[in-house]
Amino acid sequence: MKEVKKSYLPLEVREIRAFANQPDGTEMAMLRQVVRKETTYSGLSVSNSLQGNIYNTSDFKDIKNNEPYISEEKRGAYIIVPKGTTKEKVISDLKKHPEACIYRILSDEAILTEGQKYKISVGDLSLEEIENKQEVINPETGEIVLNNGKRQFRQTFFSKVKKEDIDLRSNVVEKEAEIDVIGEAVEVKEGEMSFDE
Repeated sequence: MKEVKKSYLPLEVREIRAFANQPDGTEMAMLRQVVRKETTYSGLSVSNSLQGNIYNTSDFKDIKNNEPYISEEKRGAYIIVPKGTTKEKVISDLKKHPEACIYRILSDEAILTEGQKYKISVGDLSLEEIENKQEVINPETGEIVLNNGKRQFRQTFFSKVKKEDIDLRSNVVEKEAEIDVIGEAVEVKEGEMSFDE
């Protein structure tokens, strides 16, 4: 039996800055959070829905449970803050929301906010631009990470309350280590984000 325990490490404030098209009087605070998953496979399965066995689980005395597999995913999200807000102020205000987290959405299609859908509809933004930013790429190899032969997309968002990750992919063939390593590539480079996205 597989058991997964997920824990969210405290949110950090990495930087505060303005981006292109930033409304006057505002800046963006980059939040960072590490999500730790501990996966344990407990118990011994001596049979399954199709295969029987002449021995019961209780016959196996010297079997030890596997050591847990621990993985960490680094997540990032930007929130809008009043211009001149310090990192210390954001950290203080985050403490008022003890369940705040950065949650992840995985999908077979680009993950679009209502604002992005509107901008695409009026020609101010292309779907391809969003796909290029969200496509899952292994940061160590630079290769696209496919799910059952399909492209997949990843986006992270801040929530003031605890929110579970959302997986909208069809026919999921998830490799835990590979999906977790995706979180290493969340840095937004200079000029890659504009406020109105």
